[in-house]
Amino acid sequence: MNTMTIKVGKVPGTIQEVVVEQGTSVLDILNIAGITDTEGYEVRVAGNTATLETVLEHDTSVLLMKQIKGNF
Repeated sequence: MNTMTIKVGKVPGTIQEVVVEQGTSVLDILNIAGITDTEGYEVRVAGNTATLETVLEHDTSVLLMKQIKGNF
């Protein structure tokens, strides 16, 4: 399998790079990066909404974006 470089982190917060094999899930990448608390965050892969089960196939970013709640 080929490897890929993923930028992963929380926003606001620190972003780090991890190298994993293609086909790794978002949950696996978060665990590798030591990010275990996802409560109150929205998962984004390359800027698009994703789930913890989303499988990554190429170099990209995985960001946990703080959810903003309000009355609209």
